[in-house]
Amino acid sequence: EKILLEINAGEGGADSASFVKDMTQVIFKYAARQGFKTLIVDESNTNTSMEVSGKCVQAHFSDQSGKITLTRVPPTERSGLRHTSIISVS
Repeated sequence: EKILLEINAGEGGADSASFVKDMTQVIFKYAARQGFKTLIVDESNTNTSMEVSGKCVQAHFSDQSGKITLTRVPPTERSGLRHTSIISVS
């Protein structure tokens, strides 16, 4: 069984792009723990497309689509201001 996950940056500029990279790593680690195989199909600064394959993979990722909002002080922020970034996972 295979699925294609797309993670795209939305509002939030550079921090949103950074959030895409962070979420990609989270998915890789989760997939590895579940015994799934992952393959990057396409990657840029602002989005990642990956194929995840394994037994019952659809059941593990079926509820993971939509918009995700993150409010944090990003690593690139020097004055301590909180930023809100949005990404979409489909």
